[in-house]
Amino acid sequence: MKLALAILAILAGELAWMFATVPDFLSRAHGGDYSYYVQMAETPLTTAVPSPWRYRVLNPWLASLLARTGISIDVAFLLLTVAFAFASSMAMRSFLRRLSLSPFAADAGAILFALSIGGYVPLRRYYGYTDALTNYLILVVLIAALIGRPLITAALLVFGIFAKESLLLLLPFVILRERALARPWHQIAIMAIAPMAVFAFLRWVVGSNGDASVALSWDAQVAYWETAMVHGVVRWMLWSIAYSMGPIWLLAMLAARRHWRFLAAGLWLLIPLIAPIIRTTDTERVLLLTFPVIVPLAVSVFDECRTTAERRLLATVTCVAALGGQLTFDWVATPLIGGISAKDIVFLTLFMLPVMVALQVRSRAATAPLAWPGK
Repeated sequence: MKLALAILAILAGELAWMFATVPDFLSRAHGGDYSYYVQMAETPLTTAVPSPWRYRVLNPWLASLLARTGISIDVAFLLLTVAFAFASSMAMRSFLRRLSLSPFAADAGAILFALSIGGYVPLRRYYGYTDALTNYLILVVLIAALIGRPLITAALLVFGIFAKESLLLLLPFVILRERALARPWHQIAIMAIAPMAVFAFLRWVVGSNGDASVALSWDAQVAYWETAMVHGVVRWMLWSIAYSMGPIWLLAMLAARRHWRFLAAGLWLLIPLIAPIIRTTDTERVLLLTFPVIVPLAVSVFDECRTTAERRLLATVTCVAALGGQLTFDWVATPLIGGISAKDIVFLTLFMLPVMVALQVRSRAATAPLAWPGK
């Protein structure tokens, strides 16, 4: 109950900050892909929306139901994002406990998630998108797989495809895990075939307007990479890291050596992301999909501190740094020396701070009990 109240308070604080500091906050989502989802809420199963957005029908449909109560479509999408941001943050706590991390690490991980990937990010930049819903569905699918419920896992995967095709990226991990647990082949086949069948069914029912039904066109890809590289490869990499998980990346790298077995098994959640990274117009959002592996690795460091006070210190510094890094998103500063700006310096400081603290408070002998169940 205390954690739920804390996460609700965090999300409320984030919204209050956004409405207070961002002019016309609700209308800021109207750019990018948001207009597609609004159009889908108004006209379900439309081919006027390009691929792949027109096949992500669940969130717009839920928004259309909320809009029938008399609220605006903007408010409907925002309420959905808040609800799923809360739900995914709570699911993150359950997920981390299933990976054998301590109650403190699981609670801290849920709070960290709400302050970054699971709460602040979808609210600030993508409240009209499917990100919060997708995060929640990814977590509940993995939790179902970890507790050994293959049919429930299959049902959740099927449901998830109506939200976003990214749920298919979980299949290699889920299938290999079920096979390692000697699950009957017919159950594994159901888990694999059912979501792919829904993927094909949606493309048949919704239809096509002549464009690709699976991914973006190559022309769109080329246009994205030309725009992304206008400030150089180094700046593109920095911003992609900054606005995905920031300092969480470095803590995960610090933990990887002690938890290589966890990372090795989790590679089947990471390898499938190569395809969308190559064929995307938003690298940062693809990198966010690594969170089922990266967040547990980072949070495991909390369980390796020498004292309770030190792990509280590290958790606090990490949460503050992660949120602080996100707050630089709209900060535009003039270059100081060459291409280095004050924005870069502040972010790099926040990026390094948690791992610097971790190197001081982490026990050399302790190893957190991070592991995939049954492995």
